[in-house]
Amino acid sequence: MNRGTYDCNNQHLLLHTHLYKFKDVNIRGQQANTHAVTVIKKVKHNVTGASERYCHTRTALSSLCRTLGEDGWQSILCVNRWTEEVQLLLEEMQRVREFLSWHAIWWDEQAG
Repeated sequence: MNRGTYDCNNQHLLLHTHLYKFKDVNIRGQQANTHAVTVIKKVKHNVTGASERYCHTRTALSSLCRTLGEDGWQSILCVNRWTEEVQLLLEEMQRVREFLSWHAIWWDEQAG
C-alpha cells in the first residue's frame, strides 16, 4: 500500500472537514462565502485525486500479490538479497586489490 498517498488523502480529508467547520462558524457575506466554497472545492478535488491514486496503487499491489503468490515474493527477495551480496563482494574485492597494491609498493620500498 502506498503509505504516502494514504497519508496525503487523510490530510486532505482533515483539511476539508476543518474548512467546512471554519466556514460555517466564521464566514459571513457573499464574497467571503464564495471564496471559501472555491477553496473547499479545490481541497475536494485534491481528496478525489489522492483517493484515485490510493485505489490505483492498492489495485496494482493486489494484482501483483495474486500474480506472484508467496513463492514469487520469496524469489524476488532472494534475488534482491543476492544482488546486494554480489555488489558488496565486488566492493570488497576492489578494496582488497587496492590494499594489496599498496602493500606491494610498501614492500618494494622496504627492499629498496
